Amino acid sequence: MISSLCTTTLALERDYSKDILPDSWELEESMGDWFYQGETANYWSAARVVSTLAETVCRNGNLLLNVVLRPDGTVAGNQEETLLEVGRWLAINGEAIYGSRPYKIMAEGIHRMKTRAEIKEEHLPNTPPVYSQEDIRFTTNKGAIYAIVLSQPTTEFLIKSVAGEVVMDMELVGNKQKIIWKQKPEGLIVQPIFNTKQTELAVVYKIKVK
Repeated sequence: MISSLCTTTLALERDYSKDILPDSWELEESMGDWFYQGETANYWSAARVVSTLAETVCRNGNLLLNVVLRPDGTVAGNQEETLLEVGRWLAINGEAIYGSRPYKIMAEGIHRMKTRAEIKEEHLPNTPPVYSQEDIRFTTNKGAIYAIVLSQPTTEFLIKSVAGEVVMDMELVGNKQKIIWKQKPEGLIVQPIFNTKQTELAVVYKIKVK
């Protein structure tokens, strides 16, 4: 007997959802072209992989990432080194990704990945954004809110999206130094800590709320 119940997953090839979707979906991306184009092809950096992952997960998505292979089946270019760097980032910050759910607000900041339709309508170049410390993506896990800051903060910054929460404490994931923060009506004012473990990748703040 064949069950009449079935499920489908929305899969977007090199395209994004503009907002948080109620059901999980999948972004299909590649670290270069879909097929081998030589050793000097423009393969993704670890920073781009991490930011793409954050942009996807905050929208309730999963990232399916193609790794470009040589004709003999080995990994092309510098992708192996890049993936190892991403793995080290996930070993520290994985609690913001694995088993997480979207926060009620997915993001703040003016820079974000645009959908294919937006790129066409606004006549934009199809290039990844250059993020600043104001560009933050949000997830939740086990009652905590995770603020993924897509560029290493160097000055005091504001997390506006948690303004309505009662914040009990916060920490920089993977760093034992105490965070200096203050809750104001407009949000959380945070003094940065220089994260020596991942100076070129996104940093993650774990916000504990009541």
